[in-house]
Amino acid sequence: MGKFVETTTKKELFIFPMHPYTKTLLASLPACVRQDKKRYAPEGDISRHPSSSFEGCSFLPRCREAVAVCALNPPRLKETAPGHFVACHQAIGR
Repeated sequence: MGKFVETTTKKELFIFPMHPYTKTLLASLPACVRQDKKRYAPEGDISRHPSSSFEGCSFLPRCREAVAVCALNPPRLKETAPGHFVACHQAIGR
C-alpha cells in the first residue's frame, strides 16, 4: 500500500514542495503548469522496485537528498510548517 509523504494545501504544495518525491512529481509536469523551472529528476537506482524489502525510506533508491539515517529508519510525517506535514529526514528542520 502507498504511504503519504507530504500533506498540505494545494497552493503550499505547488509553491513549497518539501519531499523529494513531491518535487519529482511536480518536475514531471509541463513547464506551462509548473510554478518554477526547477528540475528534480530522481537519481540513484531507479530500476529498484519500491516494494523491495529494507528498513529505511521507500524513496531512498531514487532520492538525491538521502543521508545515512534514510537507510536505517523510515521517516514519519512531521509538521514542518503550520499545516504542512512531510515524511522526510532532510525536510525536518528546513
